[in-house]
Amino acid sequence: DLESQAFLDKPFPYFGGQQANRIFAESARNVGEDWSYLPFQVYANSIFNDTVGKAYVSPTKLDDGLKAWQDASVKYGNDQGFTVNK
Repeated sequence: DLESQAFLDKPFPYFGGQQANRIFAESARNVGEDWSYLPFQVYANSIFNDTVGKAYVSPTKLDDGLKAWQDASVKYGNDQGFTVNK
């Protein structure tokens, strides 16, 4: 799908009509081979809107939202018995 013209050429009104999937596909090609999901990725995804997402709908700065997401994810991971490195 990352090489499909229909996928790559799709315009997104949210991004001013830009073909954002081209950027996403290029990003996917550049993911490090040693990268992996968190063992508690579902939790991290579930709190994204409550932390980082606030930067899209309120005066919250993106840096503050990312920091809140990191802090909450680290706390959760440690609480679950994982050793989490920031």
